[in-house]
Amino acid sequence: MSKSANSHDQHLSDKKLPSNKNNHEQEPSQKHDLSGDLSVTALYTAGVWHWAGFKYSELLSSIESERVFKVTNFALGVMRLFRWNLPRLPQGLAQRHQLIDQLSQESQAHTIIELASGLSTRALRLSHAPKLSSLQQYIEIDLPHVIAHKRECLEQQDQLSSIVKFLSQDLKRFKADEFQENVTLSEPITMIAEGLVMYLTAEELKVLFTELSILLQSHSGRLIFDWVPSIEEPPPGLIGKGLGYLMKLFTGGDSFERDQRSRDDMKALLYDLGAHNVTLYDTHLVAQSRHLPFAHAKTQQLIFCADF
Repeated sequence: MSKSANSHDQHLSDKKLPSNKNNHEQEPSQKHDLSGDLSVTALYTAGVWHWAGFKYSELLSSIESERVFKVTNFALGVMRLFRWNLPRLPQGLAQRHQLIDQLSQESQAHTIIELASGLSTRALRLSHAPKLSSLQQYIEIDLPHVIAHKRECLEQQDQLSSIVKFLSQDLKRFKADEFQENVTLSEPITMIAEGLVMYLTAEELKVLFTELSILLQSHSGRLIFDWVPSIEEPPPGLIGKGLGYLMKLFTGGDSFERDQRSRDDMKALLYDLGAHNVTLYDTHLVAQSRHLPFAHAKTQQLIFCADF
């Protein structure tokens, strides 16, 4: 682990939950294939969380996630030989992850719903966070095979929290009324969508956010998500296009959606859906004041925090 990873906030790595099983030696008895769709990105981010020292991340780290992390970073390193000023991806993702943790704690929510939760261990961190003693339930939503894999890993290590619930759901088919029929929500609620929005078209996003806003307005809530407008990103170039092609092979055809939407367009959508306040955080601008990891690295992550 890098020196800067070791030096950031102690709460990311201290007081590990007790476990008598080594996650690298004890693989789930029934393997759930995490290759061939967007869940391969969950393996990469699991590698980032473990590399950056996030609390409890070792519970969902694996040989496979470490392999994806190393291979991806190698490809990014090759890309940086030709474009040395590109933002640092793993450092940026670590900043994004911790800032979303902070904004979630500040919400003082009774219910947190994490969409496309992947292999994040945020639920364990927040359910034990002294600053979030108000939390009564934490609901994780992802594709069925991701949820099955995650539940099995945590169950084998005796780390299933009593307040954490897992729901299998394709978010492109999410309906607020169906969700409320199956879940009793204690308000206020906070919804987290980390690493999701960039894969949705403008229309898909509007449909999903419209459904989420129904829950947020009726239960007094906060929506936290990340999204860097493609017009603010450096053009991909030949090497970037090659990496994009490889990503499509990994994910079965999915990749980042690139269009002309701006951050102001996203803010306008949120206000149209009923938000009364929308705050944006560029992680590289708030890294020091927010005590984010890798504060001096060049990163490019944008967090939206919308209160309804």
